[in-house]
Amino acid sequence: ATITSTGGGGGKNLLINGAMQLAQRQTTATNPGGGYHTIDRWRMAQNSSGLGNFAMSQVNDGPSGSGFRKALKFEKDGATSMGSGNSAYIMQALEGLNTQQLRYGTAEAKQVTVSFHVKSSLTGLFGLSLGDAQAGRGNVRQYRINVANEWEYKTVTFVGDTGASIDNDNTAGFSIHWALGVGSNYQESDANLNTWTATHKLGTDDQTQLVQTDDATFFLTGCQCEIGDTATEFEFEPFEKTL
Repeated sequence: ATITSTGGGGGKNLLINGAMQLAQRQTTATNPGGGYHTIDRWRMAQNSSGLGNFAMSQVNDGPSGSGFRKALKFEKDGATSMGSGNSAYIMQALEGLNTQQLRYGTAEAKQVTVSFHVKSSLTGLFGLSLGDAQAGRGNVRQYRINVANEWEYKTVTFVGDTGASIDNDNTAGFSIHWALGVGSNYQESDANLNTWTATHKLGTDDQTQLVQTDDATFFLTGCQCEIGDTATEFEFEPFEKTL
């Protein structure tokens, strides 16, 4: 019933290349700074050099029996102190043309559920956030990694944004951010979790500051964002469609 009412099915995943199959630029980049360097559509991002030195790569890894054969790997080189203005995260931005079905800026704004497989050398709480770059708004939630160096499946549901619409054009109108380190300027209060606010934060004060640990690793694959309050099975689309 949930799938029927929320439109689950073909084309449900708003994210592109969520299985990390495509890396047309290169498969490994060392200390590239922020930007798009390896896996298509996936960006390493930072504020005030929060990433420090790192390697980003497409690797042959994934949860056993899941069907995922590729993953994004972030590996820290050295420790980066997270000052108030520092932040570090992995993100994907979506064009406004592809997100009008969210109906943001209206009373019918849709909630979305983000699901993904994650593996980290550090356990603890991590920030996951949605952003609207055009309006400068954001919504922060958290998830917990329980076991180090083991694949875990996570689902996080966000309320829709009734306060601002997404422009119907090819600019980045909607984005999803996996936080790796969050300075105080980018920390949301617990009272405002899962609330759209006028400033886009990335995590909270109990964020696991992964970038502060030398040789720390963080893996992602099977990333999906769909309308509704329930995560459904990952949409494996044909390779040529992803390409």
